[in-house]
Amino acid sequence: MAGGARVIRAQTLQIKQYPFVKVAKATGASRRRIIIKHILPNVAPMAIFFLALGVGYAIMLQASLTFLGVASPFTPRGAS
Repeated sequence: MAGGARVIRAQTLQIKQYPFVKVAKATGASRRRIIIKHILPNVAPMAIFFLALGVGYAIMLQASLTFLGVASPFTPRGAS
């Protein structure tokens, strides 16, 4: 997850330097508007990609632990 966060942060910092973001700042757009209108739509596909990778990894990890007999798929995580 830390790797995904680094990639998303780097992409956000890169998008922040794009001309359309600088123009939005120059015209007086608020930070919230810039984030919602310009940065989030450009970062969302990468965030969804890393979310999907994380979910797949969690499923594989749970399946591996269940196969080894370390965890039961029918027991909720906090219960003993």
